[in-house]
Amino acid sequence: MSEWTPYQTNHLFLLVGRNPLPNYVAARLLLQPAGTLHLLHSAGPLGTGQVAQNLMAHFPENNPQLIPVDSRDIADIRRQAERYLECLSPGSVGLNYTGGTKIMAVQTYRLIEEFCRRRGREAVFSYLDADTLEMSVDPQPGHRAFRHKVALEVTLSIEDLYNLHGIRLVGQPQIDPRLPDLARALAQMHGTSAGIQAWRKSRQVLKSCDGRLWREVKAELIQIGTTSEVITLLEKALALEDSKPVSLRTAAREAGFKSSRALLLWLIGFWLEHWALACIRDLGYKHRAQGLTGMTSRRFEIDVAVMRGYQLFALSCGVTDDHRRAKLKLLEIYTRAMQIGGDEARVGLVCAVDDPHGLEQEIASDWGSANRVCVFGHKHWPELQVHFKRWFETV
Repeated sequence: MSEWTPYQTNHLFLLVGRNPLPNYVAARLLLQPAGTLHLLHSAGPLGTGQVAQNLMAHFPENNPQLIPVDSRDIADIRRQAERYLECLSPGSVGLNYTGGTKIMAVQTYRLIEEFCRRRGREAVFSYLDADTLEMSVDPQPGHRAFRHKVALEVTLSIEDLYNLHGIRLVGQPQIDPRLPDLARALAQMHGTSAGIQAWRKSRQVLKSCDGRLWREVKAELIQIGTTSEVITLLEKALALEDSKPVSLRTAAREAGFKSSRALLLWLIGFWLEHWALACIRDLGYKHRAQGLTGMTSRRFEIDVAVMRGYQLFALSCGVTDDHRRAKLKLLEIYTRAMQIGGDEARVGLVCAVDDPHGLEQEIASDWGSANRVCVFGHKHWPELQVHFKRWFETV
């Protein structure tokens, strides 16, 4: 028997807001397996009817019922909710009042409380806290108050999270990193400012190395400070030999890239996304992806994402050390993460700024996003897996 069994009801009412994630979690935890789901949503073209329909698709076995109401009209909310309550089959009744408007929450709470008192039915009222990821059950006759962390009790894939929002994923996101050993070596090299400068010079050499003997290119890379580990891994990954001229097209093909340009883009900056993905993979997270492109009215991208239970961690990765550019990247990923993962989401920026904590504080002050944003500067990169683990496990 689950610890949630005493609080699971035959009928569960959910207030559908813009973010369907709390509704999904509540239904998974608080509805009996053969129970009925009732989705109270705001009506009209600007309402949450489509969000409710997206939720319905995830609970076909629970005979989901749509209850459209005018979310600003107390009389309409009461009229519609009463009509459905009077037609309920026998059994306990639950309400999770996390979503919807305050008027919807107050009126529906009162109606269900009055209805259950009159009919002698058990009532269970609950709320999901987006900051602590705790589900709270209000005290009622027959059971005491209950509060419990639920971060890992409901698991959601990235695809399911997007589907909840009716967002179509474009293409196939990558779940395993490309050239992880080389990405790790580059992260080690970027642990110092001198290493960052050396790799920037190295990138210019590699961009124009086509047709030159590799031993000449290698000598130049050594001279400007490229580490021996990076050079060795470049040779291994790209099948480079001292006595042969470099062909970027051939090297790209050897490493599994579609073109020489794709290889160069990886060496210039995409390697950082793959390093982040490698760290997440090695921590054992199954639901992870790199290069997520969603399609609504327009395209938007998330560099790297991982699900911990039902909580989204969204990352933007960039080798920039410019404070202003880093802040813009953080603003963009913050907006997208909140759109997809709701208030439960956490946002990370992996960049080369020297004062990541200062950027965090600035964002928290400007946007009121304390505890939702984490910035990983280049000094974090060599031990990024350790820092990720600490971040993922801190609510």
